[in-house]
Amino acid sequence: GAQRSPHNSTPTHASKEQQRAAMAELATEQRIAKEDYDWGHLRPNEFRMIFIPRHELREPGHADSESSDDASSVSSTDTEEAEEDERRRAAAARVAGSNERNADRGGNQRQKSMVSRFREQEEQAKKRAEEAARGPEDYEAEAAAYRERKLQRKLEKKRRLEEEDETPDWAKACGWRLLLRGVLEEAAEPPDVLDGQGVPMIVPPPVQQATASRDLVGRVVSFLNPRSIGKAVRLSRGWATVGYEDPLYYCLVQVGVPSVTIYAFEGRVDAVVHCGASVLASGDKGVSAFHVDTGEFLGRTAIRDTTAIPRLFVAVGSLWSCSRNGAIREWSLPHDVRNIEFRAQMWEHNAEINDLTSTVRNPRFGGSTTETPRLVSCADDRSVRVWNPVRHHCDAVLRPFNHKSATMRSVYVSSCHLYVGSSDGIVYVYGVDGTTRSLFNRQKKRVGVERTYPLEAELDNGDEVVGAIALVRENTTRARLLVASWDGFLRVWAVPLSDLEFYLVHTLQHHARRINDILVAQRHFVTASDDGTLRYYGLFHGDDYENALERRVECGARVKCVAMTPGDPGVVLAGLADGRVLVFELGKSM
Repeated sequence: GAQRSPHNSTPTHASKEQQRAAMAELATEQRIAKEDYDWGHLRPNEFRMIFIPRHELREPGHADSESSDDASSVSSTDTEEAEEDERRRAAAARVAGSNERNADRGGNQRQKSMVSRFREQEEQAKKRAEEAARGPEDYEAEAAAYRERKLQRKLEKKRRLEEEDETPDWAKACGWRLLLRGVLEEAAEPPDVLDGQGVPMIVPPPVQQATASRDLVGRVVSFLNPRSIGKAVRLSRGWATVGYEDPLYYCLVQVGVPSVTIYAFEGRVDAVVHCGASVLASGDKGVSAFHVDTGEFLGRTAIRDTTAIPRLFVAVGSLWSCSRNGAIREWSLPHDVRNIEFRAQMWEHNAEINDLTSTVRNPRFGGSTTETPRLVSCADDRSVRVWNPVRHHCDAVLRPFNHKSATMRSVYVSSCHLYVGSSDGIVYVYGVDGTTRSLFNRQKKRVGVERTYPLEAELDNGDEVVGAIALVRENTTRARLLVASWDGFLRVWAVPLSDLEFYLVHTLQHHARRINDILVAQRHFVTASDDGTLRYYGLFHGDDYENALERRVECGARVKCVAMTPGDPGVVLAGLADGRVLVFELGKSM
């Protein structure tokens, strides 16, 4: 090997005796640079394996952490800009080719015979006819084929790199890659470590530094997501001790076990809502109150109806109930929920109301700024109604045109659009403040409700009922629309910032039966299904949704409704088909 003398920077050939003497000097001085003991000092003639992170490490809470993946998960490449550039280049090439053909047409025709020119004109006419016959579906098919080829090349490259990678499985599970392995033959010179006054410092030897593995593991765990921590805690006791102390991983472990089980009704639970220290659950044509911490039955409230109550919603300082007979009723919300009183009702739907939401995310909903958010409901009478909760009046009625006479099953209001899910799998996208991104809507003369709520787009999500809609990372380039269907599929759509270029990013098929609801928390979104499970998906995996599933919770019965209240700790309520209500603690890290 080559040994560097402390007094000479030029490498010289060193024997084993010289190397042992250098190591003895190192052990005597016990001095080592901070850069060395941060990575672990490498002594010669000992077998070592050096690992480096697969991706750039970022501190938790970093400004770019929302737009980047964790170090332990494979970051997905954003192909939107590349696809857009490819479409622009293809369009420019077609225009340039057309101009070149038009410019050279005269010269070529003079040089060819009459028969050749006639054949060429026929071919050109045929090509023009084929080009004119092509519709948006053909261009979409070409774009889909291009994306598929690009994905295949990416997967092939990834497979080839994985075959050449000699990293052990336990290191891969923790997000590390093998840099080199073998016996080192060269020892580094121990430089002086000086304090602030220029006095040499005595640094503990590398062996003592390595014994503090808890600190090292703690620093590594801080960069792992809960899924990778779950794999790491099975490696050894040291990993488990540190891993279980991670707040997010601890919260995901705790959320799998209900803190309280409430036996609310003999039949199924139709709706649940959390109000202070109480849980309100609807069933048997009424609403009962229970204590959220103990599950104690507090009594039946004044909320009753002649039919089932499939929706409870808290907005504008009141509790709103929706019934299957088409009525929306407002109730007071006192500190003691047993003293709930009736306030007003709005009865203009003539069929079962399927969903109710508030416009609190969009203060300019309806074209004018109002202090009080509006309410939006949808029902089986194929209509969507916008309500003024103060005047208890219907301000607008939307009737999406549908060839199959589908009913409206779910609604969601964002800062730009109103999303309406139908029973035949179509999601209607409406503008909500009189502005439109559609060129067709700008050119046509809009009258009536179209002036404020123009129909912008329609998203096809199969043929099954759209059970729930949610939006994550709103007003960012990575905004995604989550559409849950009764076929058990969860479709993820990319939401554009300035146009209407919605496109399908991924389709999740984890649930075996229909999905009834979606809830969005700070770092996760939760799906509830008739297969008896709640599934927690992380929001910091980019578009790698297959690896975003971080927790699967078995509830023992069909989950018909869920509700979430953030806090420290917050709660997740799950209403089951067998009449139980499960209360899960939701940590602040979630």
